[in-house]
Amino acid sequence: IEREQAAARRAMMAGAEALSGLDNEPDAIRALLTQATARDRVRTVALEIGVGQAQAVGELAHAAGFLTVRAERDLAGIERVIVGSR
Repeated sequence: IEREQAAARRAMMAGAEALSGLDNEPDAIRALLTQATARDRVRTVALEIGVGQAQAVGELAHAAGFLTVRAERDLAGIERVIVGSR
């Protein structure tokens, strides 16, 4: 079981590194939003964002069909998560 857990952790870390290293983050976010809107059961999404990305990601979420979009701030007051609902 420990080997399986270690393998799962490595896979998660590799996925996270791949996403964080993307040259074109808007395309990755657009792809996630497209996948979410393709599923009727998905009514809300929450996307962690980097500093200064709130407006752009919020606009992408709205364009994808999430009609209510808001930014949530972290403890330092930085807009850190975009929440979209439809």
